Amino acid sequence: SFSSWSGGQTLTPDLLGKYAIGGASGPSASSVRPVLSSTGGVLTLSALVRTNSDAISFAVIGEYSTNLASWSPLTNNPAGTPSANTNSVPEGFQRRDFTVPSGAPKMFLRLKSSL
Repeated sequence: SFSSWSGGQTLTPDLLGKYAIGGASGPSASSVRPVLSSTGGVLTLSALVRTNSDAISFAVIGEYSTNLASWSPLTNNPAGTPSANTNSVPEGFQRRDFTVPSGAPKMFLRLKSSL
């Protein structure tokens, strides 16, 4: 649970992000940043996503934007797809790829976590 992971700290956006994404074993532990790549007209954000949260409402969703002002959930697999790269994935996490075609001149991807 978030409470166990955080040692009872108050939920903040920064702590939620660290709990949900990156594989950190605790609030002061280091985490792995998501990696952005573009290949063959597809923009991919690859991230370590927590899979062992006991909260029913826990989710990590990929969103895209062409202007950084308005964001939309990814239309295909907003929760990401399991990555073929399973190297250095901590227990309780899964590396997931969040993808969107990069047809627009500018395309941005972000991950949004909720608990």
